Amino acid sequence: MTPPIEDEAKTKDVESTVGAVPQLPIPVIIDSSAFRYEVSARSTALKRLEELVQKGVAQVLVPIVVQRELSTGISFDVKKFEQKAWREPLKAISWCHPQADIEDMENAHAMAASVASRVDKAAEEGVAARLAALNARILPVTAMAAEKAFDFYFTGSGPVQHLKNRDDLPDAFIAAIALEEQARLGRKCHAIVGDKALRVFLAKCRFEVHENIGAFNTSTVVLSAYGELKRGDAPQEGEFAYVDDQYREGTEKLVSIIRARRQEVEGGVKAMLFNFVDGMSLSVGFLPSEGDVDVVGGGSVVKIDFNFNHLMRFVKEEILLPTKILVRGVLVRFMSTMAGYSSWRGGGKDLFRVISSAPDGGAVWIEGSVDLQVSLLSRVNFSFADASEPVISSSVVDVFEDIVAVEAGSDGAAGGLR
Repeated sequence: MTPPIEDEAKTKDVESTVGAVPQLPIPVIIDSSAFRYEVSARSTALKRLEELVQKGVAQVLVPIVVQRELSTGISFDVKKFEQKAWREPLKAISWCHPQADIEDMENAHAMAASVASRVDKAAEEGVAARLAALNARILPVTAMAAEKAFDFYFTGSGPVQHLKNRDDLPDAFIAAIALEEQARLGRKCHAIVGDKALRVFLAKCRFEVHENIGAFNTSTVVLSAYGELKRGDAPQEGEFAYVDDQYREGTEKLVSIIRARRQEVEGGVKAMLFNFVDGMSLSVGFLPSEGDVDVVGGGSVVKIDFNFNHLMRFVKEEILLPTKILVRGVLVRFMSTMAGYSSWRGGGKDLFRVISSAPDGGAVWIEGSVDLQVSLLSRVNFSFADASEPVISSSVVDVFEDIVAVEAGSDGAAGGLR
């Protein structure tokens, strides 16, 4: 029986509280877009997920629709690239280059076409091998799940955004299979979902959702489980509960380097932060907006906190640092009604102004400033080659966990990333 759809705010249970350790292994369903996001077989996130499976922290569940989507999608992309890479350059080179160059291109295309002719089998076998490495359990399409999926499709409900939208049909099956599996297990499941509509729907159905594999790997519930397995208690300074034993030695040295080069590390994180935030949309409850609020620029970082007590090191060359950032004076823009804006009595209203309005005066565009509280995972990369000691090669944002808009000058949360 499919569990009822409830308000997401009412479905937070003890499993997602800080420090709580769930029943292991944690069941996690992964959709096609989350797998495709990890474009390299050497993906750190995939390797880390394999480790979590091997240690008994996570159990990977994959709807059979996802397995088929992955293999056919990869095959389609390779064939599409092969055709485009052949036709477009040939048009140009045949117009202005000698025959010898055209023959070279034809020979290169013959090699590419040979690969494309084998890609169906290669993709199918490659996807199967990747899922086997994750010890994934493939979830079938049962009669009940199929009936539920087609119900979504024909009614435009669940993850299907429009009535009979064929593009959403695979997500309808993924959702139906996931709902049936969670009901069968009788416990809350996690879901790693790249597609926004599917992710929002599963969140309403009591799933703990994550946008990508890295976000799941570093979520509070996974880290709590991992730390419990390794240490038995919450980590204290210097204990490094979230560091693999094989990399424990030398971690303190890397931490000292980060502390000494903190300004450099912060610079790399800030650069990626603003590239990500500019142009994004936020749900901001304290503003009288008709829909989401758009970030249009500005802002300055006034505080960066690195949590060294909960740092992670799963590969030799990387340190992962939970990070909190406060950004002041971010410029946002949103649509409102004149009546709604006029009656708004929110704090800091003097920071907002009407920049345009409809001819009838009903709808208006408002611009003003908010502060952002950002939670993310910073990744500091080290180089060990040809050096007497490790050196920092780069610092980047590994995973954005949450971005919350608050009233300017306030510390209270009032809205979040969409």
